[in-house]
Amino acid sequence: WPDAVRGRIPVVDGARRVVVDVHDIDTAVETITGLDRAVELVGLVCRTPEDAHAVRRRVDLPIAVDATLLAGNPQCADIAVLRCG
Repeated sequence: WPDAVRGRIPVVDGARRVVVDVHDIDTAVETITGLDRAVELVGLVCRTPEDAHAVRRRVDLPIAVDATLLAGNPQCADIAVLRCG
C-alpha cells in the first residue's frame, strides 16, 4: 500500500478544493481542465479505480479519491480520502 499522500499538498481552505462526480471520463476531464488555476486538488467521486486512473492520467491537478479505491489500484490517485465512523 503506497503512502496515503504521495506529496504534501497544502490545503488552505475549502475554496481551493473541488469535487467532481465521474459519470463520464471525458466530461470529468473537461470539467477539471476548465477549473480556475487557484484550485489545489480535485476530489473524484467515481465507481471504480479504473475510472479514477483514466481521469488522473489526463489532468495536471492532484486527484483525491476514497481510500477504498486506492486499495484496488494504488496509482489511481495522489491523495487518499480517509473516512471514519
